[in-house]
Amino acid sequence: MPTLAPAPRRTRIVAVVAVLVAAPMTAELIQAYLETTGQLAEQVFFVLFLAPLYGGAALLIRELTVRTGRGWSARLLLAAAFGVLMTGVVDRSLFTPDVPEIDYYAEFVASASVGGVGLYALVSWAGGHVLMSIGAPLALVETLARRGQDRPWLGGFGASVLALLCVGVAIAINREPENPIEASWGHYAFVVGLAVALVALALSPLGRPVTRLANRRTPPPWAIALTSLALFSCLDQLPGWPGLLTQLAILGLAVLLVRRWSASPDWSWQHVGFLAWGALLSRTLLSFTFPTPAGVDPLTKDVQSAVFVLLALGVGVALARRRSRGSNVAEEGHNGTPAGHFPV
Repeated sequence: MPTLAPAPRRTRIVAVVAVLVAAPMTAELIQAYLETTGQLAEQVFFVLFLAPLYGGAALLIRELTVRTGRGWSARLLLAAAFGVLMTGVVDRSLFTPDVPEIDYYAEFVASASVGGVGLYALVSWAGGHVLMSIGAPLALVETLARRGQDRPWLGGFGASVLALLCVGVAIAINREPENPIEASWGHYAFVVGLAVALVALALSPLGRPVTRLANRRTPPPWAIALTSLALFSCLDQLPGWPGLLTQLAILGLAVLLVRRWSASPDWSWQHVGFLAWGALLSRTLLSFTFPTPAGVDPLTKDVQSAVFVLLALGVGVALARRRSRGSNVAEEGHNGTPAGHFPV
């Protein structure tokens, strides 16, 4: 594979900073479930602390897939591996039986449990990392950046520093659990084995870009945004085994639809951006329905949620102003040829 030239310097700097800042915000703050909700200084520190972990993981995953010619299928599989390791090894929320300041936590983490592993929580949290920690920040920043979307953003030194910082923050979180952990070596082996399997799938033919087909058509970006909003608003709405099966059905349907749409020659970065934006807007709107964190005034929580809704709507306006580049986003041909690094 030929060496890819890096994106323009200004594009790289702006894009890297944007992902580092956006990833912890979309992953944690937009849901307004933390005790720091409404506390600006604490949330700024929170974003800066988690930027190398969430944003760093997103950038490193992007760098790997861009440089190896893999598609969004590989990105999302690697994001799923990150999510599994986050919830099972790093913060070990999957094996934390109770968090007193979160009323519903004990019931949530034990829902649809097998062998001491709450499958409902595993799918919810790992899926949340796929969508909000990795997928949405990358898709939105790449769509808005426009220049250098299929080219590297990091050099060897930058990637090494980011990887070290990412691991460092992960170790700091792992060593300072706020609540008792109940996990055996068998639990950790299961989590690590699942993450390794996801990485193997990402590096298999399944992680390669889709093939463009001349007879495929894709809906307009606004229709994709509405579909994304509707589908991802239905996640995490039912407890127990019915909820788990519903989650898997929604995620499976989303994968099938996007793989079909992205095989069209008309699939563009604007489609990708609005797909991510629909998921982002759904999570932001749902924050109004989440319980108010302990010690937080309900009005303060609603104000923060409203601010993030306005920010999300602003992102949607920015996406709408970007002219769709159509089939020009793929550097390779159509009609049976791989579509560059393009989804999925």
